[in-house]
Amino acid sequence: MPNPIQKWILGILAATGIIFSVPLFGQDPESADILEFKGGSVTYLETEPILKYRMYTLRQNEYEMRYEVAVRLLKKKLFAAEASALGVSVEKMLDNYIREHYKKPSEEVMKDYYKMYSSELGMPYEKAVPVIRRELDLIQKKELMHEYFKTLVEKYDVHLNMESPVEPRMDIDPEDDPYWGNNDARVVVVEFSDFECQYCRKNQTIVRQIEAEYKNKIKWVFKDFPLSVHRQSLKAHIAAACAGEQGKYFPYHRKLYDAAPDLSDAVFMKIAKDKKLNIPQFQKCLEDPDNKKLQEISNDIEYGRLIGLRGTPTLFVNGKIIPGMISHEDLKKIIDEELEHTEKK
Repeated sequence: MPNPIQKWILGILAATGIIFSVPLFGQDPESADILEFKGGSVTYLETEPILKYRMYTLRQNEYEMRYEVAVRLLKKKLFAAEASALGVSVEKMLDNYIREHYKKPSEEVMKDYYKMYSSELGMPYEKAVPVIRRELDLIQKKELMHEYFKTLVEKYDVHLNMESPVEPRMDIDPEDDPYWGNNDARVVVVEFSDFECQYCRKNQTIVRQIEAEYKNKIKWVFKDFPLSVHRQSLKAHIAAACAGEQGKYFPYHRKLYDAAPDLSDAVFMKIAKDKKLNIPQFQKCLEDPDNKKLQEISNDIEYGRLIGLRGTPTLFVNGKIIPGMISHEDLKKIIDEELEHTEKK
């Protein structure tokens, strides 16, 4: 039976005249219709390219959870098997191992610990000694148990049968987004960014280095992803789009990053004048009376969320996701590998 939320969703679908086929499982997913309407349907396969990364993330989370639980169960089973082989209880076996390998913490180690945690301990060193020794004993016992477990993993020939999910390459649609570089390049980099994001600003130094080095070899596409926590970012993205109408998207775009986080209408107008834009045309566009620019940016934001973006900056190099900051050297290496790989095809 559908729960109240599912009933609510089904009600909306019914009200809009859409028939929802609930029993997807049990069918062959690749031939299944998720939604049907008069004259057509939305298929399972149509959702795959957009959901690739999100589904990978779910599978990776499942993999990590199952692995964590499996290791915990394995530890219990190996300790039990070894204790049985020795003819003692698990508790006795572990006590013997710890006693045999335990080393009393030196005065130097205890004083180092006190220096690190003196504020939490909140007492003179002399009074803290018993507490410190107890903590260091607990730490060492955990380490010894882990060390013992590692020896048993080798002794009992443990091997992993579960395969880790393979990170997919995304089919990012560049649409008609602004780009620099070679439109026919075999290596396409798609950047989701936010003019007010401090990490995006820092990343621009690397982006400009890459542009100088690879301008004729790659295509670099910019997609808008202003975050709601940045008050002026959305307006900045509209301003850049307006500059794009006059053929100066990236010259304006670069100046926005240079000016950030000091973004305001006055700054937008100053950059427009510095770049010798048609000011009346720019100003009218910036007001966005028909919400055309807002809709274009909203489309990028919605697309980014659908494919699983979590923040900015995020790059896709031929569909390979690079979340967050990346060094110039690492980005160069990835691009060079892609150039070499595509040349062999």
